[in-house]
Amino acid sequence: MKKQHDYYDLKLGSIEQYCMLVPKSEKQKWRALGWRTYKEISLPQWQARAAYLMYGWFSFREILMFNRPKMLAEHSVIGQKIVGFCTHLGTYGMGGPGFFGLLLDNQEYLVYAVWGAGEFVLLDNRPIQQPHFIQSETMAWLNQQDEEGVALLSVLQNAVIQECVLTDETCRLQIEKDGVAHVLEYVRQDSRLKRQRAAFDTGKIADYLLFQHENGTLIV
Repeated sequence: MKKQHDYYDLKLGSIEQYCMLVPKSEKQKWRALGWRTYKEISLPQWQARAAYLMYGWFSFREILMFNRPKMLAEHSVIGQKIVGFCTHLGTYGMGGPGFFGLLLDNQEYLVYAVWGAGEFVLLDNRPIQQPHFIQSETMAWLNQQDEEGVALLSVLQNAVIQECVLTDETCRLQIEKDGVAHVLEYVRQDSRLKRQRAAFDTGKIADYLLFQHENGTLIV
């Protein structure tokens, strides 16, 4: 029996696989970067078809390839520029876990891969997102008055990461834009969030902070 490839089931928090559609003409370029086709990782054809469906329409000039995400703890983000954000990364086919990602200027997201991650990220002491049942004097950045995140983007876009500090339960990014410093905090649990649920139950926060190519998909 053929041994399963490491990419077949990542067992990385709730993430099972990390995949991306790439042009077939660039297959060797992506292989050199560690990506492998579904056949190379021994993924059953029916599962590969299901993964293709997550992308909707695709061209027959493209191929589905798999990899293992890089971890923040092993790669510096100092000096990188933030160009955007996303609150709905990750998928399980019929929906998503709501991973939060900062899009960096190298075409990768820095992802907090926990369910409803935007509720466990604070910018200048304000949560990015907040459940509707939470009553708090501090309004989340994304709210009914600003669902598109115009105010959030005005702070994040073109900000440069100056510092990154990891502890067991927090990650603190100091960012700077137009000479003004701001603090992004990724937390497991925090009294400022006004809730009892923790972002994760086992391991350290570093186990849940990783990179995803802007065109890739994290499958849970």
